[in-house]
Amino acid sequence: TERLVQDGMDKLMAGRTTFVIAHRLSTIRNSDCIMVLDQGKIIERGNHEELIAEGGKYYQLYTGKIIDSSKEEESVQAAKMILKQEGSMNQEKIGAFISMLRKEKGYTQKDVANRLDLSEKTISKWECGKGLPEVAYMEPLCSLLGISVNELLIGERIPILELLKKMDEARMELSTQLAFEQLKLRIFKLYGIEVDSVEMSDYGAGSLTYFIACKDQKYVVKYASENEMNHPETEPEVCAHLLKKGIPVSRFVKNRQGNAVSADENGRRFHVQCFIEGTVYDYNQAPKWLMHESAQMLAKIHNALKDITDLPVGIGADYFKYRTPEAALKRYQDTIQKAIANGDGMIAGEIRSNMRILEHLPPYEFDIDRFTCTNTHGDFMITQLICGENCINSVIDWTTASADCGRFG
Repeated sequence: TERLVQDGMDKLMAGRTTFVIAHRLSTIRNSDCIMVLDQGKIIERGNHEELIAEGGKYYQLYTGKIIDSSKEEESVQAAKMILKQEGSMNQEKIGAFISMLRKEKGYTQKDVANRLDLSEKTISKWECGKGLPEVAYMEPLCSLLGISVNELLIGERIPILELLKKMDEARMELSTQLAFEQLKLRIFKLYGIEVDSVEMSDYGAGSLTYFIACKDQKYVVKYASENEMNHPETEPEVCAHLLKKGIPVSRFVKNRQGNAVSADENGRRFHVQCFIEGTVYDYNQAPKWLMHESAQMLAKIHNALKDITDLPVGIGADYFKYRTPEAALKRYQDTIQKAIANGDGMIAGEIRSNMRILEHLPPYEFDIDRFTCTNTHGDFMITQLICGENCINSVIDWTTASADCGRFG
């Protein structure tokens, strides 16, 4: 009876602009525009398919489902992330794929429409490549056709191992994007900086580094590894001292409390620094001018750091006490046994080669009394030199700045 009434209403409304007020949503399903009212206010607007895709109040009323971050939704988002990695969705390919699978199952468009509680027109639109199934219909459609959401959105069947790999990659990408969004909120909360984009650095010895961009400024967010060699609490003070001495180093941004060191929700400490433009050369790629300039820069750093008296000890006397051929051989003997037990023949061969070299070295010990201890960068390497045109724009990463033994007196 309801269908006969609805068909009659459709005929009466043909060619007319009609306002329909309804509590029974099936009566307005084919409307060109549906407005959802709540407390006397319009909270959603669109046609049936658009409102279902939004997953809001209309979706809840129509399906009786409460919106939840379910695994089904996660699968859909992961599938979309795969497509983002591989390129945009090919709607025509997806439509042809749906049509082929429907026919293989022996369904008509009407059969699929009835099972999904949709119109034949919607199914036809999908198969013609003029639109994609809304998120709410992806899981039931895939269940009906015997495929996964990933296969639906790619438009072809995927071997199971490849599918699992793509899912893992997509979920990792989703996790990364979530971490980026959390970082944006954290930076705004602690620093009042509105972040437009986040990028993870490929470099960083012992640290996790992000580049963040704002409307007119770029910054670096650095999480230093928490160990006895890193001292993020001293880095801002060391850099402030070096800037006064004319050494090009990082400039730190203070948080709302006026501190240069912040902590996230898990207690991990981090800095925000001004971004420095320039080039970072890879290992074994330094031009001659940089080899010369970096040596001079290190000498300037040593001189500039002489005034600081309370830096922690980094590489001290104990470090060299055990740096002997005999001690190295003992460590290698322990390591080679583990490699053999694990079946790592190649690693075991490399260890044997190193051991043969050590066996030919004469016994020696460092004479610590001939060493001097001085303040230094602690970890001076090529990836921490930001270069301009034949010059060093900045020396970065001072978390390992310390009083080290390393020069003969």
